[in-house]
Amino acid sequence: MVRPSRSTNQRQYIRGFIMKRFVRKIVTFTAVFGAFLLLPSTSQAGSTVEFLVINTGNTSANGDYCGTKGECQHPDAMFAGALQPALEFDLANDQTIHIQADLFDGFDCVNYIQTPQGDIPFPAGHDIVFLRFDPPLDPGTQLSMAWTLGTCDPRPCANYEIATGDPAMCME
Repeated sequence: MVRPSRSTNQRQYIRGFIMKRFVRKIVTFTAVFGAFLLLPSTSQAGSTVEFLVINTGNTSANGDYCGTKGECQHPDAMFAGALQPALEFDLANDQTIHIQADLFDGFDCVNYIQTPQGDIPFPAGHDIVFLRFDPPLDPGTQLSMAWTLGTCDPRPCANYEIATGDPAMCME
């Protein structure tokens, strides 16, 4: 049995149909792949980070700042009160202390980003040191940090959910 030949119009129609399906698949794949690249994530790779110090003056410390610290969130006046991750502690006298914060994307200190650090002069009293992210972190951003303050043992991993979760606001 001989198959009847298709007309030129039929062949062009079939080729066009196949090409449309092929192009549609490529466009769909590209759109889906591009969406993952362009959607915002919790990564703070584009932010600049610096330490800032607030001193409230009051202190209950006996000089051992290792036992008086705790993680908290502090409102940043430069960004209309946007909350920034912070650590608070008490000092009996003025000191320069080496501080570092191992910074991780998401909870539980798994996806390492960077370690801001420096030798910072602190006045005596109740001190709050916070990381200023510029631009500030969006409410609900999840990150974790492991702080090290001077010669104290490193703090355990602390999870931060900016503005919507733990830890609580710093006590001033």
